[in-house]
Amino acid sequence: MAVGALSLALGVFGCVSKKKEAEAGKGGAPKIEFAATTHDFGKVSEGENVKFAFKVTNKGKAPLTIDNVRTSCGCAAATPKDKTIAPGASSEIAVSFDTRGRPGKNRKVITVSSNDPTAATSRLEITANVEPTLAFEARHVRLNPAYNEEQVKEVRLVGRLAKGTTLKVDEVSDRGPEVEPLPPEGDKPAGLRLKFKGKEVGTGAGRVSVSTSVEDPKQLTLRYSWQVTGNIKVMPSRPYFDAERPGLKERLLTVTSSRPDFKLTRATAQGPFKATIEKPADGGVGYAVRVVYTAEPGAAPKPKPATDKPGGESGTLLLISNDPIEPKKEVPLRVASMRGPRLGPGPGRQPGARGMPPRPMRPPPPRSEPRPQPQQ
Repeated sequence: MAVGALSLALGVFGCVSKKKEAEAGKGGAPKIEFAATTHDFGKVSEGENVKFAFKVTNKGKAPLTIDNVRTSCGCAAATPKDKTIAPGASSEIAVSFDTRGRPGKNRKVITVSSNDPTAATSRLEITANVEPTLAFEARHVRLNPAYNEEQVKEVRLVGRLAKGTTLKVDEVSDRGPEVEPLPPEGDKPAGLRLKFKGKEVGTGAGRVSVSTSVEDPKQLTLRYSWQVTGNIKVMPSRPYFDAERPGLKERLLTVTSSRPDFKLTRATAQGPFKATIEKPADGGVGYAVRVVYTAEPGAAPKPKPATDKPGGESGTLLLISNDPIEPKKEVPLRVASMRGPRLGPGPGRQPGARGMPPRPMRPPPPRSEPRPQPQQ
């Protein structure tokens, strides 16, 4: 059935192509042409709705039909003035771009579909550099102090309302940095100072909400993330396993520490894994931990409990050592997702469904005549 449908689709496509070729051969086809395919609005202020009209001309000898016009973003709109353009006539495609919430450099694409047999789709492009009304110079701040050390970062305001604006901190996410508002200083506008101390090894993220002294925008948000590293380093940090690939059924992890007295005493694995500690054969620094995926090839990973951490972990390696910061270090172990015919037939599963082999296709009946070869 699938072969028949494919043959029918190819036949329809061939008929359409031959029709367009015939029209082009007779010289009766439309031909779309634009005076320009790109436009740069340059530097504009946030909140403006900028507009431009692309001139389109039908250079062919048959009516040109604009079938569809679509944009790559909801912030941009494009509308053809005329759906049909006579041979030799010109029209316009009006484009507008709403800059609200779009600070920085922007690039949007407009796709025009027409009945031109040689250019069924045309691509137009608009660009703009939007100056924010009021925003932070960085949308996201990354904090990465060493354990038990403090890192300080400052972020200032930018935009046409930055000068003279003051800030008030309303809320900071849990486990976040200490945040204090900075007043304007000389040519520097107001801003925020973030102080973060690495009290625990790990990662996190959050945001700071502030009020401004202007009417619009009345509030601003600054996002941040933090990462605190300890003494222990594991490579690879997120090992990946696949029972069907020989090189990924067993992994050798390297465990090192910045402390000269580091001792790794035990390695255990949760889930379908087995872990053993080995000293590097060449007498190198640190330890080698061999982790073996014990599930048989073709076995599907068990679903994670609802309480598991996100990220696709299918198991955990627990390293026990004399490290004062991380005496118990957890390393996530990931397993390949189900692929192909890993699952056998079961209740409610049909051949061809995800994880099931597709139903074999019947060979096509023998042809009495040789199949014609496509023209080059």
